[in-house]
Amino acid sequence: LEHHFAVRIRLGDFTLDIDTVDARQATLLDISAGTPVFLMTGSVFDQEDRTIMGVQCYYRKDRYSFRFSMARPSSAQTNGVPQLVLQ
Repeated sequence: LEHHFAVRIRLGDFTLDIDTVDARQATLLDISAGTPVFLMTGSVFDQEDRTIMGVQCYYRKDRYSFRFSMARPSSAQTNGVPQLVLQ
């Protein structure tokens, strides 16, 4: 994107939930309808804060695990407001 269209990805904002799949999704994932899966939804933003991509991904819970590291930025980075950032 950056090379061809001068669009620089600045941020991806995602949520990870647990959901169940319907018959169509189950067929695509080769599992039974109603099976619990990880559902990741979110958006990717460019340097101008424009949404350039929406994401909705289903992950089989028997094939994926997710690891997160949490770091607390300095108060100077957050204008004094405590925040936890997943990296």
